[in-house]
Amino acid sequence: MKQIMVAIVMVLGLTGLRGCSTAPIGAKPDVVNEYPKIAFNTESLAKAVKMNPAVVGKSDTGMLMVTQPIRNASDEVLYIEYRFIWKDVTGRPVGPDMSWRYVRLEPRLNDVFSANASSDAVTDYQIQMRWARR
Repeated sequence: MKQIMVAIVMVLGLTGLRGCSTAPIGAKPDVVNEYPKIAFNTESLAKAVKMNPAVVGKSDTGMLMVTQPIRNASDEVLYIEYRFIWKDVTGRPVGPDMSWRYVRLEPRLNDVFSANASSDAVTDYQIQMRWARR
């Protein structure tokens, strides 16, 4: 009898005295109110480049077009990739997905990333950047 009681206490201890609860585990809300227009996958890349505000306009056909100035702030050549994520008025991505574009940024020089949306449903964008995968 003593062994049965010890086994029951051990089982209750392992389950945290929660029993067999089937309640779902809730997701924690994202407290960011607005996602950044430029998203870097590493902090080192974010520190290596400097950017002024983008020039956003409409093409002759009414499509969103974006030109993003960028400058290599380091003394070394940077090999990076970037892509534009096009979004509709609700913030949902609008396809087709843009493939990653490779760029070599020379030390201390300016460059630009430019792209035009492929749908008139596009009202917003985000630029994603990462170190190039060579």
